[in-house]
Amino acid sequence: MCALTSLPQGHSWHQVVGFVLEFLEAIGIQCSQVIDGVVAADLALVPEPVPCGNPPAVMLNLLRRTLVRRVLAKARPPSATCELLVVKRETRRAISNHDQLVSALKASFSACRVDVHTGEESVVEQLHMFRRATVVVSPHGAGLANLVACRARTLVMEFMTAGRDVNICYMSMALKLVLH
Repeated sequence: MCALTSLPQGHSWHQVVGFVLEFLEAIGIQCSQVIDGVVAADLALVPEPVPCGNPPAVMLNLLRRTLVRRVLAKARPPSATCELLVVKRETRRAISNHDQLVSALKASFSACRVDVHTGEESVVEQLHMFRRATVVVSPHGAGLANLVACRARTLVMEFMTAGRDVNICYMSMALKLVLH
């Protein structure tokens, strides 16, 4: 994997850039095609930005088709009747009783496989985890951007923090991707 030179190694944005570069490589855009720094050009074609958290359904579904074709075509299908994916967060939005939740899901849905997404997995493995899932249980947060890899009709349960502003961006995304 390549690294951009404009960000110091320990900087928090370095992780974001690393994730983006790994994602681009997964869909077939090589590091040598990524431009870093100040660029001068006679003509620059720039994609139209989308409203934060509200990409059009056509863009989401095009991205999903691209991921399926380039990354997920060989994804392992769910191993059980159902496969629950629990997203673990280490931030203020973390589920305070995460381990109890996972234990309860395993006990209540013994026919299902229960996986935990930590965000430490490679981009490709994260996409595969979401693709295999028949149910995703998660606190609100950026990890839910991986919903784009889910199969249609996957059930999504998103937790939001009481008393905070409600941002329905992932609900909107789920509806546009035909998720429940």
